[in-house]
Amino acid sequence: MGAEWRVVEEFDLSSLTKCTYKTEGTTRRLAGSEVPAAEDLLMCGFLDEVNDSYDRVTCKSGKPLKVMSNREFYPVSTTDDPVIERFAVEDKGNVFATDAILAHLMSAARSVYPWDIVVQKLPDGKIFFDKRDDSQFDFLTVSETSTDPPKKDDINDDEAQPGKENINTPERLSLEATTINQNFSQQILKPKSSSTRMNMAHPNPFFDDEDSEGMEPSSTAFRYRKFDMDSIQLVCRTELHGVVRKRGTEQYCTTFALNEWDSKQSGGIDWRAKIDSQRGAVLATELKNNSCKLAKWTALSLLSGAEVMKLGYVSRVNKGSAFEHTILGCQSVKPSEFAKQLFLDENNLFGVIKYLVEIFQKQPPGTFSIVRDPNKAVCRVYSVPAGTFDVESDDDDEQ
Repeated sequence: MGAEWRVVEEFDLSSLTKCTYKTEGTTRRLAGSEVPAAEDLLMCGFLDEVNDSYDRVTCKSGKPLKVMSNREFYPVSTTDDPVIERFAVEDKGNVFATDAILAHLMSAARSVYPWDIVVQKLPDGKIFFDKRDDSQFDFLTVSETSTDPPKKDDINDDEAQPGKENINTPERLSLEATTINQNFSQQILKPKSSSTRMNMAHPNPFFDDEDSEGMEPSSTAFRYRKFDMDSIQLVCRTELHGVVRKRGTEQYCTTFALNEWDSKQSGGIDWRAKIDSQRGAVLATELKNNSCKLAKWTALSLLSGAEVMKLGYVSRVNKGSAFEHTILGCQSVKPSEFAKQLFLDENNLFGVIKYLVEIFQKQPPGTFSIVRDPNKAVCRVYSVPAGTFDVESDDDDEQ
């Protein structure tokens, strides 16, 4: 942080749990609370059908996790999204963000690791929640909320051998979990065909045939939605990962994978010993050790309007290797019901966003950064000089 960074707001993360959403405008009822009504603006991409045979996978019939190396994923940030740019020009809203950024902020009270979000406020009052190009924002955390989370210096006797890398550092586990999550989301789909694929009205806005030789976009529908929050007209790009077809009905689905790396080091329980007979105990441990990540996944599902949320259980074949994995189980949950297990109140989730947006509505146009302190549960909002987060191009470097 430079000397020109100026604190304009500071708050304890615990205070976010007290935020509530109240409005005079259009709402929908949810278990006695109010949440903003969502309007679909645009649907892009496609969805393949989920193969429900994975719901019957057990520890004894586990399936090797495949590497889906020909699939492309698009964690495009807010200001790099051409659809959001068009909606901003057309005055479709006054606050713009991606579901990943909103879900992160909604779950911020549970976070342990440091993070930051960039916010741009334009002279016309429009606000954009963004991420830095060089951030680790799109990588999943592992055992973040465990009583004994992985540490950089957690090296056991085997890993202490000269020349042998520690595969259980937070950074390595994060990369492993992110890769598992992507591969799982594509493996549990039926092979593409005209009868199983659901094409949206518009193609994937980020896929380019010329620049993606031999690659194909992942099964993803980008659902652009507008949430009416009175003075806040929030436009958000959300994601759906598949479609579930049962008894003549179609339901949108999101998919995520929990991963077991080493139950002894992670404070967990041995999945292979318990997942078939005591899956509830396995999930309860994950709710404790990965509370923030599961809250984000649930928030993502709620924002997208998915009717089904698929949770996979993926474990290392050998705890000493981060490259081979097995799917030991998969279950379907309803996002609204799963939120209750996590003690998530959708009214509070939107209340957090409303609280944060109102901070920037009071500020003059400029660039800001929301920073989670690395050592204590505090967030600070900084006003920073224009261009602070700009990345120089190769052409600039050569001049």
